[in-house]
Amino acid sequence: NMMPYETGDTTLQEGDKVDACTRRYLPPISDFLMEVIDVPAGDTYTIEGVDSPTVLLTLDGDAALSVQEHALNVSVGLAVFGSARASIQVQAGPYGVRLARACRNVYHEE
Repeated sequence: NMMPYETGDTTLQEGDKVDACTRRYLPPISDFLMEVIDVPAGDTYTIEGVDSPTVLLTLDGDAALSVQEHALNVSVGLAVFGSARASIQVQAGPYGVRLARACRNVYHEE
């Protein structure tokens, strides 16, 4: 009773290229944003921290993720939680890695 269920037109987004590894998808709401991060085989990349907790899902490949002295190996299907403002170092495995990051839409302006 407290939520209206209304549908609207579907809009497909191509996302905005942030840098060589990251494409950001910004919906017109503050609830969340998505980023797809592709790190080539053997490369190291830093996912910059934002003012929101982060969830990373491994979509393809494998990598070693580290925050300060903590490290974790991830592969397809594994998800990890990152604290707000924590930068995450990604060391891609021999076939590269594709990650999806979800967090609050810190770029949305009300």
